Amino acid sequence: MKTDIKPAGFQLRIALRDISPLIWRRFLVPGAIALPGLHRVIQEVMGWENYHLHLYRFGEKEYGIPDPAYPTEMRNERGRRLREFLRDEGDVFGYEYDFGDSWEHDLVFERIVTGSEVTGAVCLEGERSCPPEDVGGPTGYMDYLEVLLQSLPFGGYPEVVTTIDKPALLRNLSSD
Repeated sequence: MKTDIKPAGFQLRIALRDISPLIWRRFLVPGAIALPGLHRVIQEVMGWENYHLHLYRFGEKEYGIPDPAYPTEMRNERGRRLREFLRDEGDVFGYEYDFGDSWEHDLVFERIVTGSEVTGAVCLEGERSCPPEDVGGPTGYMDYLEVLLQSLPFGGYPEVVTTIDKPALLRNLSSD
């Protein structure tokens, strides 16, 4: 479905890359949302605290807040609306948050919302808590979960530790 008309809103799905099990959210945004506004929505629905820089990737082009001290080919996101970049349902674009930890996200344009005005962002569903800020990216986060697993009080019963379903416990530790 082409986005030639001005939609009331978009339904998007965002997922954090390189984390297992998957951390994701499905949400609605107004059809006129600009990229800086989408950044604030992503911060909120994912649970990030907006401490770091970000960028979007639409194909080979990057949009964010260029820093004149570090010249790149990044284009300025100000004044750019999401609808400029969405063409077909199923299109995927990238979002990176925190260039040190490099939290890569995939966003899928699931559908155009029509029929009624979408005046604000709404998180519809999702799974799992977002990693803490400055934990060291995906590898650091998985190490963090491992440390949590090792610190659980098993009361000195080694057989409990050897029979525990480690992947299931890690899923539980990192869930909401």
